[in-house]
Amino acid sequence: MALSVPVCRVNALRRAAASASEFPGDSPEGWSKSPVDAMDLLQMFPALHLKAGFILRAYRLFDGGNGNAVVYAMSAGAPFPEPGDWPQNSEHFFVPPVLPGAVEDVMQVVEGDGSPWSYMSSSIFARELAEFGAKWHGCSWSTHTILGGNPETDPVDCVEMSGPDTWIWLEPEPEDWRPSVAEGDGHVTVTFYTHTALGAERVVRHTDTYEPGMYCFTSEETVIAEGGLGFVF
Repeated sequence: MALSVPVCRVNALRRAAASASEFPGDSPEGWSKSPVDAMDLLQMFPALHLKAGFILRAYRLFDGGNGNAVVYAMSAGAPFPEPGDWPQNSEHFFVPPVLPGAVEDVMQVVEGDGSPWSYMSSSIFARELAEFGAKWHGCSWSTHTILGGNPETDPVDCVEMSGPDTWIWLEPEPEDWRPSVAEGDGHVTVTFYTHTALGAERVVRHTDTYEPGMYCFTSEETVIAEGGLGFVF
């Protein structure tokens, strides 16, 4: 049986995460140590924590107004070298470093309190973490608005919607749009719907599947409706 989660609660979590991940506008060009602590982002998700002895460290790449970051889980006492001292995995400017002993998939060391909300939190945290430090062409997830109803009839905040006649439904409209967490068959499944207009207007169903006791997950995205022309950065 699925437990529905109020969409306002999920979107409030996203707003808190965005506030904790706000980068200054005067970032230096190239790679640098992140001026924003990724641990501040994690603290916005009180149902989650890292395995004992780990801490999050981040580097940020800023290039011509575009931003991206890479976040590692590292032992609390591990060296956090300056970009010029990296062990390089490539000579390509845009490829991040490989730091010995660092965990590149942070979700491998994330733990939670076992509640349904902790799994919903994990699904949101992973996406916010992937977009940590993103700016302009680096943005994707931030263009998605989590839905609590049909965007044709329930206005989507801060989104210019195309008219109802432009929408093509690729699947039947969901009976319940609310984010949900379902436990059964030895798995936990988090499901939610988003609207994005990046490239073209779409309604997307996100399905995250968790193994018991784990907070890393496999994810499937399915476009269930298409609207009008969108935007590009």
